[in-house]
Amino acid sequence: MLMPGVSGPEALALARRLCGLVPDVSVSVGVTERRAGDTAARLMRRADLTLHQGKVDGRGAAALHTETATA
Repeated sequence: MLMPGVSGPEALALARRLCGLVPDVSVSVGVTERRAGDTAARLMRRADLTLHQGKVDGRGAAALHTETATA
């Protein structure tokens, strides 16, 4: 989901709220910020890598891509 005007940390907070809304459903979320020169494929690759990290961190987790993460 694109969220123009929302920072990475703000999007992460919203994602964490989403993860906790339905206790019987596990939701993992990867969040990344758009960068100058990004292609759709590059943006989705970072989000997918971050989603995987969220799953590694535990069920119902949300993670924010950082510069130190591989992309």
